Amino acid sequence: MNTDPKLREVLQNWQVNVSLPTGFRRGVWQRIAERAEEDRLAWLKNFFAQVSELMVMPRYATALAMAVVLMGVSLGYLQGTANAADTWSQLETKYADSINPLSPKHLMANR
Repeated sequence: MNTDPKLREVLQNWQVNVSLPTGFRRGVWQRIAERAEEDRLAWLKNFFAQVSELMVMPRYATALAMAVVLMGVSLGYLQGTANAADTWSQLETKYADSINPLSPKHLMANR
């Protein structure tokens, strides 16, 4: 650390008297916001760049294609199972109504 008394005095008395151009602060904050947005998306861009580099190799491309197909089939099966359960529930209700002699549908039909 410098202990020169003259330098210390000059630094203590030093002041900057410069006027900033109009819109300078707004421009600075806008650039900061743009860079923050770029930084937020940088990892995603890097991820896709690495994945695209791997997809050039047939073994990785095949593995990804198989994983995507397997995931699609699995999700389709799950969705189909849920729809089938709803359909069976509706069919059970309709069947119960069709054989119930006291069902409102039968009572209305006999009038």
